[in-house]
Amino acid sequence: MTLEQTLQVIAQQQQTIAQQATLITALQTELLELKRRLGLDSHNSHKPPSSDGAFAPKAKGSTKKTGKKRGGQKGHPGRFRELAPAERIDEVAEMYPKHCQHCECSLGAAQEHGKVWRHQVAELPKVRAHIMEYRMHKVRCACCGKSTRASLPADVSPSAFGPHLKATVAELRSVHRMSIQQVVQYLKTHWDLELSEGMLCRMQWEVTEALAGSYVQVLEVIDRSKQAHADETPYCIEAKGAWLWVACSQDAVGYRLCTSRSAEQAKALLGRRDKLVIRDRYGGYRDYPQTQYCWAHLKREWTGWSEQKGLRGFLGKKLLQCTTQMFDALGELRAERCDVGTFQTRMKPIMNEVHRWLGVGQKASEPSLGRQCTSLLKHIDALFRFVQDPLHIPPTNNTAERALRPAVIQRKLSFGVQSQSGARFIERMLSVWQTCKLHGQSVLDYLEQALKAAQLGLPSPRLLPDPQPIALR
Repeated sequence: MTLEQTLQVIAQQQQTIAQQATLITALQTELLELKRRLGLDSHNSHKPPSSDGAFAPKAKGSTKKTGKKRGGQKGHPGRFRELAPAERIDEVAEMYPKHCQHCECSLGAAQEHGKVWRHQVAELPKVRAHIMEYRMHKVRCACCGKSTRASLPADVSPSAFGPHLKATVAELRSVHRMSIQQVVQYLKTHWDLELSEGMLCRMQWEVTEALAGSYVQVLEVIDRSKQAHADETPYCIEAKGAWLWVACSQDAVGYRLCTSRSAEQAKALLGRRDKLVIRDRYGGYRDYPQTQYCWAHLKREWTGWSEQKGLRGFLGKKLLQCTTQMFDALGELRAERCDVGTFQTRMKPIMNEVHRWLGVGQKASEPSLGRQCTSLLKHIDALFRFVQDPLHIPPTNNTAERALRPAVIQRKLSFGVQSQSGARFIERMLSVWQTCKLHGQSVLDYLEQALKAAQLGLPSPRLLPDPQPIALR
């Protein structure tokens, strides 16, 4: 081999080594990213707790061991069931002893002595569905000879089932998350009432129609509100991907189920753009300039950073320290151990520290870290808007996440809905249920009132009081 050929081989080998080194670097980066994803769960990322699995490790420090056994501890104050008041008792049985337990003498004529010992037993009565038959007779007129048949009273449903039954079916389907088959079995077992699955679907549709006006009331209140929590979660309509949106104001909770996750859907639910929206960092809410980012999301994200090596891990630990100091100060304010002015004074150095460490991350050589820190610095006001009015602006979006939890459980049990009619039932029933819950009202009573109003052609009953807007300082 000549010198020229040897130099060519060396050049080719050097090129191959350089390509292999580039490939190894890329594979190492990919491997590190995959390992990072394997370590993600609900405590260090935006993943929901339901995705952790039964054997997922608990977050460090989430539970402190006390060395005590489970259950009531020795010396704790006892809790006993109180007797029902006299007006609640349905039946009384007076029990007298017949023989003396000491000498066996008859006690028939003995005088009562001492305090009466009371023992109460609660039991569910065995009941059957009440079936009312209306017999509409036909009578011939003596004057004209024509026949006239009696008509149903105005308050009697032309359907074969009354409003209370329909309201109960709707409550079982939504609040108690029972399937169609389970509701059929429940009515047959406990109420001696046989219904087909198709009839239950028909009742569900009637409830959906009766709640149309109630749903409009909820949307109007959210539209007028000055502040709202917002969030969204994946759902399924007709075996296709969809999104369930939620908006929680001071007086109402509204849901919207659709196939889009666009900003238009957020505006359709939240309404006017001048309100303050507490949310995560999803871009679908970009049309609402007044924003408070959720610090629970930030805490989980920075926890994930702190579990990594290098600059990201260092910044994660520093930002978590700031987060802990912030929540400690907020806790003292809510416990009335300091006033708003003191809280705002304590927050100034914390805010400066967060800004400082995000600035360090912005200059990082790691591209993704730099982008994340740059984005947070761009919206730094959205991190600390709650400092302006900490008694009325919460720093977390837990309200919206709690409102989504029942819907997520229902989605996991039913795999979504199978029609657009089912989608309307979900969003309207959830809105009415959660709004009634917010005001301490019975959703069953309201459903019955709404069905009676729909039957008579009247507007939907008033669902909630007029909203009291929160004045932002």
